Amino acid sequence: MKTKFFHTKVSLIALVVFFLFSSCKEDDVNESFDLTSSKNYTIAKSTSDLQSKIKNFTNGKTSNDEDVSVTKINYSYLGDHTFATVEYTTSNGNKSNIIFTNYDLTHETEIGAKLLPAGGWHVTCTGSQCCRVHMTLPGDPKGSPSFECTCTDCTMNVVRD
Repeated sequence: MKTKFFHTKVSLIALVVFFLFSSCKEDDVNESFDLTSSKNYTIAKSTSDLQSKIKNFTNGKTSNDEDVSVTKINYSYLGDHTFATVEYTTSNGNKSNIIFTNYDLTHETEIGAKLLPAGGWHVTCTGSQCCRVHMTLPGDPKGSPSFECTCTDCTMNVVRD
């Protein structure tokens, strides 16, 4: 009788543990990322919103059926401006990044340098699968950051969010 009661108790505990772990979706785990910087710049409403933004902003770098998983978010600051470097991995195993910022970006166009107004911008590099954005911040808070793509066949994209 004691053995039967013990097995029932163990089975019940195992069942509860199973349901707790199986109900935890991957997006719930990703929600641990801080989507708002210490200077109150918010890059997305939720991790799933951020993943959707990344898929939309990568201009064909990820296929529509490819999932995107955020792996790391790093915030950098220049004066009052915030730069959020978001690293991600696609379901195919490709790794890349995207930078969100509220900085007044200067972007080279065919008609010369153009000052883009403050607001939400993102910077990506597209081309080969190794494309990543590399950002260098100046030592002087009044200086300008520089962005470059890590591969020679990549194209930099600066787009308003």
